[in-house]
Amino acid sequence: SSGINAEYGNERWGKSQRKVISHMPFLVNKTILRNLQSEFPAEFEHTSAARFRSSEDMQFAFSYYYYLIHSLRRETVTERVSGTDLNGDGLLSPGELSLLPA
Repeated sequence: SSGINAEYGNERWGKSQRKVISHMPFLVNKTILRNLQSEFPAEFEHTSAARFRSSEDMQFAFSYYYYLIHSLRRETVTERVSGTDLNGDGLLSPGELSLLPA
């Protein structure tokens, strides 16, 4: 259930309000999935070993989504625009701004 998954999240990243993820397709990065499984090996093993679903199962989408939110390092603005100031004047001209990803 989302309750047990929220407990895992609270233990790992601190208590916060978490929402249930909608049932929908989403892309999965295999490296990130392996990292998630290595952080919660017992929980994934318990879920994989069970013949039937239970309220104690690790919910994949919920866990993956919140792992992404809490574990990945975010870029600073400086890191994001580094290499874009082509003339080195410390300012981004209109031409340089057009090089930034959307």
